[in-house]
Amino acid sequence: VLGIIVIAIATILRRETYGIKQTLWRLVLAAILVNFSLVIAGAILGFADSWTTYFMKAIPGGGGGLSGFVKFSEALAGAFSPHRGLLNLSDAAGQIINDPKFDAAAAAGSSIGSIMASLLNLILVVIFLILIAMTLNVFLFMLIVRYIHLGILLILMPLAWLMWVFPHFRKHWSAWWSSFFRWTFFAPLVVFFL
Repeated sequence: VLGIIVIAIATILRRETYGIKQTLWRLVLAAILVNFSLVIAGAILGFADSWTTYFMKAIPGGGGGLSGFVKFSEALAGAFSPHRGLLNLSDAAGQIINDPKFDAAAAAGSSIGSIMASLLNLILVVIFLILIAMTLNVFLFMLIVRYIHLGILLILMPLAWLMWVFPHFRKHWSAWWSSFFRWTFFAPLVVFFL
């Protein structure tokens, strides 16, 4: 109704940018599309979610549930094998203690080198695991932001269609769609790189 009033006043004032020929058909089409806006957005979100699910299932343990989470964490821990450094350290100590011909002077040089290598290995693994945990937490935070942002965009979708009707506001309509596509396809891209 507000759009028709603006078009009528613009026609009375003979403003061609809001003329009936240029704007009325857009207003009628926008009034129809507003009713189907969630269906249109749902189809686009469904397509993006299907790609997200496809990439999630490609990750070991990405099927979901508690067992999926355990498999994912086991695959992640197995990639860096943080326990390997501890096993090497205990093996080196066990060889020194259990050796019947234990020569303290000879064993000191070789054992210190293996102990230092094991400790360095352990420290690097811990650093990488901390970095991975931080990265996964950032991904989680960004997916929560995506969820909130898409909710706000879907609430504002009827106003976006209204912005499409009037020429001076079309940049807001384009910005809405740009933001919608960016946040919609953020999840498949993040999961792909994960």
